[in-house]
Amino acid sequence: MLLTPFDVRQGNFAGVLVNAVTQSGTNDFKATASFFTRNDNMARSQEFLEQYSKKQFGFSLGGPIVKDRIHFFIAPEFTRETSPAGGPYLGQPASATPPLPVAAADIARFQTLLDSIGISPGSAGLFNRENPLSNFFGRLDFDLPGNNRLKVTYNYAHAQLDVFSRSSSSFPLTSNGYFFTSAAHSPSAQLITNFGNGAENELQVTYNRIRDERTPMTLAPAITVLDGGKSLIAGA
Repeated sequence: MLLTPFDVRQGNFAGVLVNAVTQSGTNDFKATASFFTRNDNMARSQEFLEQYSKKQFGFSLGGPIVKDRIHFFIAPEFTRETSPAGGPYLGQPASATPPLPVAAADIARFQTLLDSIGISPGSAGLFNRENPLSNFFGRLDFDLPGNNRLKVTYNYAHAQLDVFSRSSSSFPLTSNGYFFTSAAHSPSAQLITNFGNGAENELQVTYNRIRDERTPMTLAPAITVLDGGKSLIAGA
């Protein structure tokens, strides 16, 4: 763990760096697998957690490509999560809090007016957000002549989050939400040379490519109707 380091090899973070040591593979093949799950049946009964589910699974595999010379290690991991969006929704139990900020009749009229001008309004009911995540880590280790070692790693991450919520004063229809997608590629190569006098040299080349994208749930302008400090919203 490094606290506010000034090393030029460190960057793209603030505060503290936690370094996780990965396996490099051995002359024996080794594998692991894991699976974790959680859902609303494993918690106390709550009206807003009727459809919560989270599953996390992955495996790792390492071993020799050429014994004593080249080793590999891979570790994919996946998460699949579904959770209800926060806030009130049409059809919620009468005892639920917060209550609907607008009348159900006004919601129906708003949806009808949008349909009449060719805009898909979306739903006013319970919305379940999806949050899939995929990670892949791979590593190759080469024992080279002349007291040289080469380590090549590749880390890939891809995630999507459905962004949508309601409040006690704002009631957007589902057409107001959007999908946030993020993909990251991080290849790296590290060459370490040990000299006879005890000195060591390290050459490291790293490339990071991150792409974030927001995709609306509908291709329509945002429309807001205000009523006594409360709002109905539709569109991207």
